[in-house]
Amino acid sequence: MIKHKFFLYTLALSVAFFWTPEGSLYSQENTLKPESKTNIKNLRKYPERAFQEAHQLFLAGRALKDTSDMHKALIIMGRIYLEQNNLDRAAHYFNHALEMTEKSPSHYCSYMESRYYLGWIAFE
Repeated sequence: MIKHKFFLYTLALSVAFFWTPEGSLYSQENTLKPESKTNIKNLRKYPERAFQEAHQLFLAGRALKDTSDMHKALIIMGRIYLEQNNLDRAAHYFNHALEMTEKSPSHYCSYMESRYYLGWIAFE
């Protein structure tokens, strides 16, 4: 009797999971990915949320002493103000990012990125 119930449950589950028109539930991938608000494309759509997420990234980087995360967050916050044409605030964040990477030769790309944005502000 127990073997028959087990067989029926197994048969019902196999029909439900594997013989459906969509295929197995385990083989379907989750196509919905959480959208990051600090993505450069989304800075215009969600500037407030992007700033909050970048600020949280900066605080986490400072707590972990991770200068690359801190630099990325400062660049994102500066880009937000640059998009809003607030050049003084943008220059503040870019200068802060530049000062942080000036002392570290291993972060030469970050240093040049900060210099690039400061040059962009000076051009405007």
